[in-house]
Amino acid sequence: MEKSPAGYAVCESPNTARVDIELPDDLIARLEALPPADPRGRSIVWTDKMDFALLHFWPIKDKQAVSRLLGVAEGSARERYRYLTKKPGGGPG
Repeated sequence: MEKSPAGYAVCESPNTARVDIELPDDLIARLEALPPADPRGRSIVWTDKMDFALLHFWPIKDKQAVSRLLGVAEGSARERYRYLTKKPGGGPG
């Protein structure tokens, strides 16, 4: 992000106007002190218990709530459920 006199530039492109948001200095300091992001992304280590809970509750409970309780994003849980329930041979359903 490009620094601006008012804080950080949130959006700047040829199609939009520049938008600046002034952030408190203490918030900027805390954000800058965070460790860098892993370029490979966060990898989830799925345990047997997590798999069991996902297989049992995913089809019958609120998916957002299940994924939240497992500590993963809903998309990650959906992807894992599809992986676990995929038929051998790669056929549909």
